[in-house]
Amino acid sequence: MSEYVEAYEREKRRIEPFQQRPEWLEWVAGMDAGLADFFHLVPDLPEDPWSTDGARRAEAAALKIFPDMPSASADRTPDNLHLIDPFRRFLGELMVRRFDGDWVYIDFDRGLGPAVRLPYASPYVDLSGTLTAAMARPTGDMWAAIVSRQTAAHAKWVEAGRPEPPLWFQMRDEASVS
Repeated sequence: MSEYVEAYEREKRRIEPFQQRPEWLEWVAGMDAGLADFFHLVPDLPEDPWSTDGARRAEAAALKIFPDMPSASADRTPDNLHLIDPFRRFLGELMVRRFDGDWVYIDFDRGLGPAVRLPYASPYVDLSGTLTAAMARPTGDMWAAIVSRQTAAHAKWVEAGRPEPPLWFQMRDEASVS
């Protein structure tokens, strides 16, 4: 168990400085306004926007707004950030609300960006990657499939009593070996 705890604590120490960066704190403080922008862009969501159907409708709207993968990438098309950011916020907030996630600022290969940490899964949910992946494979059901998979994984974690991440990762790894 100690290797799981050590790895978990090491990762917490690695990302902690990013969580206090002014640009991140400002971004998080703008969550309500950013989500309002999303709901303005995608007004025809179901009563529960954080549902599988909500994810499906949000993805359909994204496929209409972003014609290809580069247009949904803040790195490649920074002029589209006013459209990209509301979708990243929606995807992340869906994970936070449905699956006990936490917002985090992570240093990805392409630089710092918003992500969600789920207590039962690793690595982080890369929101920019989730957005661009839907444009790369425009099936219209990628986000709904992600919600379905996360629903099952979250249910297993809840059924196990919501163990702390290091214990859960060990339990999950031991179960996959046996």
